[in-house]
Amino acid sequence: MARGWYRIETGRCLSPLRSALEGKGRLYSFVEAVDSAGFAVERDGRPLAWGGDTMLCTRTTLFEIDDHADCAGRGFEATGFDTVETGSALGATLTFEALE
Repeated sequence: MARGWYRIETGRCLSPLRSALEGKGRLYSFVEAVDSAGFAVERDGRPLAWGGDTMLCTRTTLFEIDDHADCAGRGFEATGFDTVETGSALGATLTFEALE
């Protein structure tokens, strides 16, 4: 299940629904830095974002989707998420830093 978007203020934490993590052993993460108006922060002409190779369907407005086939054909974008192995824990702490 992909659900978005959550806004996390700098220096704060977010606790996703624990029931969504139970027994899964992994979660997927995509983070994009935005300014106070909600626009993507850019560095060297590219959005400042943290993702990975697992492609999941997203869109810029609120969404919840569990079928990630044919994203474009259904009005979504394919976005690369990072896979985070959590083992038997019901969560994980991820820290995102912008490297200079």
